[in-house]
Amino acid sequence: MVIALSPTALLWWLLADPAHNQPWVIKLEHFVITSNVSIVAAFVGFLVARAALGVAHFRTLLVALGFASMAGIFAVHGLSTPDVLQQGDRAAAASLVVGVSGQLSLAVAALFFAVRYTALADWLERRLEARALTLATSVALAGYATVALGWPATFTGVAHWILVQTGAQPGYIYTRDANPNHTALEELIAGLEGAPAALVTASGMGAIAVAVLGLV
Repeated sequence: MVIALSPTALLWWLLADPAHNQPWVIKLEHFVITSNVSIVAAFVGFLVARAALGVAHFRTLLVALGFASMAGIFAVHGLSTPDVLQQGDRAAAASLVVGVSGQLSLAVAALFFAVRYTALADWLERRLEARALTLATSVALAGYATVALGWPATFTGVAHWILVQTGAQPGYIYTRDANPNHTALEELIAGLEGAPAALVTASGMGAIAVAVLGLV
């Protein structure tokens, strides 16, 4: 019981005081541990996929490819650790690849897992050759790794958009959502009112909608 509750207790301790929750910058260790574990996990995932192909079990294949994809993309996350393999001018772009790969690994795996538990799995099994799906997944992972590691700057625009959209990184994409002028005005109003934050909308109807939805 104590062991089961210890992660929750540790999380509470970290969140209780921001001074406890400081980032650890351990680039080499992150590179070695994350990359090695992910590569081994991807290998195991494809071994399970091979076994699923052998017994012609499509739903198990989807789960195996989900785990293999998650591990393969997360290996790119580890290999892209800035200032290890990716140094100099490539380090900044590699940082974005690290962020995107972490989120993409979960998203792709979640897609495979979700399909496995729906009727779509039967539909795909009737229309898609299992070996072709496995090959396509392998090629896609290899292509992603090649581009992300060889030309990390290619991902700069897409990575920035994904990270901002998911709230993992501050920034601006669509001016009706947020822009530098709105941010400056919000900070000014919050300071004048002594409030922790303020919200500026693009129109009066937007302000009304926010006010009404806040009461729901």
